[in-house]
Amino acid sequence: MTDGDVILRAVLASPGDDLTRLAYADWLEESGELPRAELIRVQLEEARLHVCDCAPSLFVQPGCATCAVVKPLRRKAHKLLLGLTHHFRPLTGYSWSVLGRMPDGDTPGSHVRRGCVESVRLSCDEFLSHAEAIFGQHPVTKVLLSDLSPLYNVCGLWPAGYIDPSDADRAGWLLRKGTRDEFSLPAVLFDLLPPAPLVSSPGCWACSEEADALTALSIACIRYGRGIVGLPPLELEA
Repeated sequence: MTDGDVILRAVLASPGDDLTRLAYADWLEESGELPRAELIRVQLEEARLHVCDCAPSLFVQPGCATCAVVKPLRRKAHKLLLGLTHHFRPLTGYSWSVLGRMPDGDTPGSHVRRGCVESVRLSCDEFLSHAEAIFGQHPVTKVLLSDLSPLYNVCGLWPAGYIDPSDADRAGWLLRKGTRDEFSLPAVLFDLLPPAPLVSSPGCWACSEEADALTALSIACIRYGRGIVGLPPLELEA
């Protein structure tokens, strides 16, 4: 294991530690990978500055003092990333963004922040196939599975007695049992969901908001990915 491997492992173990990322940038520069080192430094500086309320873009919005400082850094990061597609694309798909959000659409994609891939979007099968490679090289803290969406208050699909048409809205997941529905999860992910906010029964997980169900699935994916590469668990909230 090289010094770079040791530092990268520290970055993966503590995604929120900027000092470790700066140490990794120093090692990259010493190893002849200056563009990757610069990307980390530029995006860390962008993240350090106060984020304005302007829509994510590469262009300065008139009258916004923060934009005048942040957007040039973002443009520089975008230019650096254009030359680093060979590094980011093989693991995270064909689209990526430095604009504070995932690229639009359902195609595989990633969000590069603070010099590293921090969020990914891909199908469930792709995630399970590539999780070891992704979490072994990128400090991912958010996962979106593009072919899954929560079951939302649909009578006849929830188990009998689990939902009442007059009851409050609820969204959630079912444990996959043969049928590949968009709201059913394989056991390796279902078993890693955080505790359900609403009363649940075996094979069912429910909350009151769709966004919370997606967050819970992201947490399960992160637990799965970090677990298979031997990284410590993160403090994540459902």
